[in-house]
Amino acid sequence: MPSGLSADEEAKLEQVLRKTFAEFDTDGSGKVDEQEISAMLQNMGMIPTTEQVKKLIEEADQEGADGVKDGEIDFDEFFAAVKKDAGGGGGFAELVNRKRNQGPAAKWDKEKNSASAQIDANDARKLTKAGDGWSMAVLDRLFNTTSSGYDAFDCLLKFDNVSGAVSVGVASQNYNPSNESTDFIENPKAIGSNCKGDVFVKGKPAGVSTKMCEIQSGDTFQLSLRMATTSATFTVLGPNEKIKASVQVDVQLPQATLVVGFGPQTGDKPFDVTLLGQSCEKTPQSDLAVNETESNEKKNARDNSEAAAAMSL
Repeated sequence: MPSGLSADEEAKLEQVLRKTFAEFDTDGSGKVDEQEISAMLQNMGMIPTTEQVKKLIEEADQEGADGVKDGEIDFDEFFAAVKKDAGGGGGFAELVNRKRNQGPAAKWDKEKNSASAQIDANDARKLTKAGDGWSMAVLDRLFNTTSSGYDAFDCLLKFDNVSGAVSVGVASQNYNPSNESTDFIENPKAIGSNCKGDVFVKGKPAGVSTKMCEIQSGDTFQLSLRMATTSATFTVLGPNEKIKASVQVDVQLPQATLVVGFGPQTGDKPFDVTLLGQSCEKTPQSDLAVNETESNEKKNARDNSEAAAAMSL
């Protein structure tokens, strides 16, 4: 038993973790494998690279009676890994903490989307766009640093049938994409990357040292937005899971939400973009210090694995 927890605290921690483990264990086998962990990471808007998932399993998987690891994680291994990882603030402890602190899911805003950006009738995560001219689509949730707002956000977008220019970024509350006929990143209320990989901050080029890449069919785009530290990280992965480009930019906007821009269609098929996964959290404003991305409560708990494990749950 961990030295910092009483018998009752240990039992409560185990009960909560069993519920969380069951959410990872989608097939009910009593163990989680690479596919289930990848699905969980993707569902939370994180990049589920094969290398990262293998590392998570390798660090948690324990040898059986035969001295061999089976490549899967049962509950006892999961429980031990969460408590161990909590001391360093990463691994399964981070996933458990983020999952339990998730806010309401965002969805495509049909009231603000351009008319040609249509939400799929069979899959609300998916958008299609066809036709000439620029078309914009946004999420319906704003992220901000007020006491009632969610200020940390991660999401994954999958692009298929890219038949023209694509831009991705964030824009403030006052930006109305349904009124726009040009690429949104040139707007002073927006920050993002255009079809050529040029990054713009409030309508101005960020410079040649800040460069993304052209988004193509099969690419996955990941946004990691941290309003409390005014930072956004844009990452593009190719179909082979290799990172094609990644940049971090300063987001000095009081409020922001995700925006996707589609240029004039050049191919026979319409654009397709799917919101694969997402998660948002609140960072207690009163606990923030300069250049911190986590509350002081979380930061202090990292020095005590038992306290961190209990706090994260």
